[in-house]
Amino acid sequence: MLKVLRLSGILSVVLFLQACFLLGSDVTVNFDSNGGEPIESQTFTIGLNETIDMYLPVPVREGYSFVGWFAGSEGRDEVNVSQAVQGTLNVYARWEINVYDLTVNFSQPVLLNPNAPEPSEGLIFSLEFGEDLPLELLEFPGYQFNGLYWDEALTQRVLTSTMPSDDREVYASITPREYTLLVEPNNGDAALRLTFTFNEPIELPTLTREEATFVGWQLALSDQAFD
Repeated sequence: MLKVLRLSGILSVVLFLQACFLLGSDVTVNFDSNGGEPIESQTFTIGLNETIDMYLPVPVREGYSFVGWFAGSEGRDEVNVSQAVQGTLNVYARWEINVYDLTVNFSQPVLLNPNAPEPSEGLIFSLEFGEDLPLELLEFPGYQFNGLYWDEALTQRVLTSTMPSDDREVYASITPREYTLLVEPNNGDAALRLTFTFNEPIELPTLTREEATFVGWQLALSDQAFD
């Protein structure tokens, strides 16, 4: 893909740039790709009443979209206005960083927060090229985040910590945490320690006590009871 400028020896009326040259003068255009691929300078000799085509190349830079060539190093004046050019023209590339989608599939459905109506299968993040992957946003209450993988089988670990230069799909290894519940029977028996997994039903034993009816379990320092 090329942008074309037409130059004339007396008065150049161009598509993007109008330039005046001295008779038979050499004009060199220097390109500063500003982080993109290097581009060699181009030199033109313009004669009287002569018109030539000068091609402005479109450089490539990973993770960026080319905006245009500008006359200032800060990219303030785009090369598309009337200018008098004598000897040398320095142009500078301006870039716009690209945004890509990172699709994160969970290894199992996850409750994103305690108030979530139902578990989620994954999330999609829109990230700029080179932006840090949002690993901290994959830490959910009640779950252990074990890393990102390129494959569903969780065998190829994602080693990069920043967003690549294209849309990607990854898989997050997430497992529910296990907790220990201390149960005081209040019937003379020793305390019980029960292990349960987050977001799974807790099975509490039904106790017996002489001359008493078991009502249910109650959380310590709380009026909440388990039926």
